[in-house]
Amino acid sequence: TTTPPTTSPTTIPTAPSPQVKIDLWGAYVGWQETALANFESQVGKAVTHQAVFVHWGNESGFPFYIANSLKAKGKTLVIFWEAMDYNSSVEQPRFNYDAITRGDFDNYFHSFAAEAKSYGAPVILIPFEEMTGDWSPWSGTKNGNSPAKHITAFRYIHGFFKDIPNVKLAWNVNNESVPNTANNQIEMYYPGDQYVDYVGVDGFNFGTPEQTFDQVFSPAMVKIRKYNKPIYIFSMATHEGSGKATWITDALNKMPSYPGMVGFIWFNEKKERDWRVWSDPSALEAFKASLPK
Repeated sequence: TTTPPTTSPTTIPTAPSPQVKIDLWGAYVGWQETALANFESQVGKAVTHQAVFVHWGNESGFPFYIANSLKAKGKTLVIFWEAMDYNSSVEQPRFNYDAITRGDFDNYFHSFAAEAKSYGAPVILIPFEEMTGDWSPWSGTKNGNSPAKHITAFRYIHGFFKDIPNVKLAWNVNNESVPNTANNQIEMYYPGDQYVDYVGVDGFNFGTPEQTFDQVFSPAMVKIRKYNKPIYIFSMATHEGSGKATWITDALNKMPSYPGMVGFIWFNEKKERDWRVWSDPSALEAFKASLPK
């Protein structure tokens, strides 16, 4: 998740679109093996996707401990594949784009790709999520990086997975550019159609200021739908409080009207805020009532 925006974005209306069913959805529920079963029990419905985080510096292996149960149930594994050590600072030259493209991680990439291939079931792999923010070693404005270097590194990683049919690559931006400068806009980072299977966006209503679902996501959606790729919201949530149930109802019912949308992942963790859908009973009931039927 990200730091709160300092300014509220301008809402850009989405174009009219036929209402489509969004039946691909899931959650990030932490790293415990039993967490997904608890989430599904709470919301009363089985997910199609589960998201996990894998860091290159530690806990770096393919997450079979989570994945194998998903495979058995026909679910898709979503991996936020992070060029970092857990809790490392932003300025970590070991993990910048130059280190990646000069081959420093080639052995690791080969190993991870082989593990993903042996797994065999559907995987959505997301390298460098939220690269338009400034809080990660792969951020485009930090750590010796740039948007051009991001493109080169993304294409480089694609080469290790292009012949593994169960792995699809997703390019996933933050809903806002931080900093919001001319050289840090979403369109500066796109690697090209042949390297990307899905495009996505992460966004959160921190409540500082309060933002509707449209205010959080519409500006970025306008930009990424131009690539004509299937669109996921790969991380979303809203803060705890009296307005949470209403926000959830609006979000999940508004989502199908966004052109190109195919699925979403709810970030179900108590972190900067209590993002969990069960932070209060009314929020949980709203989530249950608004899930894909």
